[in-house]
Amino acid sequence: MEDVVLLLKKQGWDVTEVLCIGAEAVVCKVDFLGKDAVLKFRIPKSYRIEHIDAMIRRKRTQTEALILKRVKEAGIKAPCVLYLDLQRCMIIMEYIHGLLLKEVLNKDLADWEKIARMLGRYVAFMHENDIVHGDLTTSNIFYSDGDLIFFDFGLGDFTNDIEDKAVDLELLYRVFLSSHTKICKDFMNTFLESYKLHCSQAEEIIARFRRIRLMGRYFAKRYIGKNSN
Repeated sequence: MEDVVLLLKKQGWDVTEVLCIGAEAVVCKVDFLGKDAVLKFRIPKSYRIEHIDAMIRRKRTQTEALILKRVKEAGIKAPCVLYLDLQRCMIIMEYIHGLLLKEVLNKDLADWEKIARMLGRYVAFMHENDIVHGDLTTSNIFYSDGDLIFFDFGLGDFTNDIEDKAVDLELLYRVFLSSHTKICKDFMNTFLESYKLHCSQAEEIIARFRRIRLMGRYFAKRYIGKNSN
């Protein structure tokens, strides 16, 4: 990944900090027109045929930029897209000052009910606009000035599929089950109550979400039982 950062610097980007190195992309803090910004660069994959790899990376970059625009139009806070380079599979976004929601919930549980209601409303807005986040975790949401700001829509998509929306809820549930255990049950109940108020498909989506949970328990039980002998 040092080679990727070096490449960005050679292209003229003033990289001041590497924020995240993922399987799909490198995310850096850069100076953009005299202001802090976030640069997300999708890394070429040598195991894919070159022109197919380029097509996939361009498509995902374009979709992510469009999702960021659409979520803001839906009344959800997200980083502004400052610059888009589809040829190099690169997005420059607004740099957000705030704490990760994961850190906030682990440090101070006083406002978790307010946060749960707010999160339920915003996720409902996304789903009402046929947007799924794809990686809905408390590590991909900032808490700033009493509000939530969503980011990292790299796995997001536009879809009206009930299953895809239910998977968003399942991902969130798993995060609370593993990382926010003390408030998991109460937080999810409050979140779902708020979600129902703002999503016309809520009953069907939640029913599918619960079915996915039951399937997960069933397969986990079978796997543990099979391997405990």
